[in-house]
Amino acid sequence: MTETYAIRPAEQGDIHALAALHSAAWQVSYREILPDAMLKEYTPERMADIWTGLMDKLAKSDRFVVYVAVQGQELLGFVGVGDQRDTDLSASYSGEITAIYVAQAAQRRGIGRALMAHGAEKLYALGHRHAALWVLTENAKARRFYKAMGGVVVGERIEPRDDVLLNEVAYGWSDLPGSLRPNGDLGTV
Repeated sequence: MTETYAIRPAEQGDIHALAALHSAAWQVSYREILPDAMLKEYTPERMADIWTGLMDKLAKSDRFVVYVAVQGQELLGFVGVGDQRDTDLSASYSGEITAIYVAQAAQRRGIGRALMAHGAEKLYALGHRHAALWVLTENAKARRFYKAMGGVVVGERIEPRDDVLLNEVAYGWSDLPGSLRPNGDLGTV
């Protein structure tokens, strides 16, 4: 039996589901990477406040979009894309994949690939031919996924946040949307 899900732009009514998924993804993805004190701050309630602000910004801009993957009423994952915010990357990678998360129970079903493809199409429609994203260096699962999706390491940085230094690498894709496609083991997203 073929499983079906839909991908559509996020709506105001998705805020609490986005917050819950985002919080849960942080707890699972960064459990052994980030300090417990930092993870405890990313509750569904805090994420709902963040998503409320993001949805307000989305309503006022056509340069940033969040797509959600849904099956019935269940939110399976999301991706955010828009103009590059990082000045170090913006000259070569004008588009940015700001976030992508798939619920743990929904991973390895092609949802991450489909979200990335939708994001790439939107970036292309916005005039971007290249895009990049930042990921924690220690996030091996995500890094395998980005590499399998055709991404190449294009930068490194150490970012101070909440009394922690985060080691990050940037993955980039050129020639959107064609370069953002699977080319190997897709990891767990």
